[in-house]
Amino acid sequence: MEGATPINKIWDFLIVHQEYDYSMKEVSKFAGLSYSKIKLLWPDLVKRKILVMTRKVGKSKMYKL
Repeated sequence: MEGATPINKIWDFLIVHQEYDYSMKEVSKFAGLSYSKIKLLWPDLVKRKILVMTRKVGKSKMYKL
């Protein structure tokens, strides 16, 4: 990984585990980032269609690359 920036941590986690979908909270936990940092970065990733919502589980929205 080129630098341990928050966006690179998200990328690293999602690329390694791309066969599954994850909620923002799960990505936060597994990528080692705060939930507030994920909330700041997430909308841009969705807007650019890097992340796509796959389904809803209760109140949680699940996303994958």
